[in-house]
Amino acid sequence: MAHYVFVIRAWRVNGEALWEFMVYRSGSDEIEYALDIPELTEAIHRQLAQQPSATANLPIAA
Repeated sequence: MAHYVFVIRAWRVNGEALWEFMVYRSGSDEIEYALDIPELTEAIHRQLAQQPSATANLPIAA
């Protein structure tokens, strides 16, 4: 059985801003960023399939 631990960080710039997300999977050196829930879900699926992402390890937009 495979077992992973995910760390998901959610933040927003202010009370009216949209939430942004960061996804990290234990045992990986890849961090992915997502701008909405569908992207977050896709990032988790990619991490489970261990497929590289175009958004992996990009810096957080200011």
